[in-house]
Amino acid sequence: RSPISIAAAVIYMISQLSDDKKPLR
Repeated sequence: RSPISIAAAVIYMISQLSDDKKPLR
């Protein structure tokens, strides 16, 4: 597993939690 995948996963999770109240779609 490359660190890039891990970083992407972390950013993805944080984005969902952060954007939970602010839907970018």
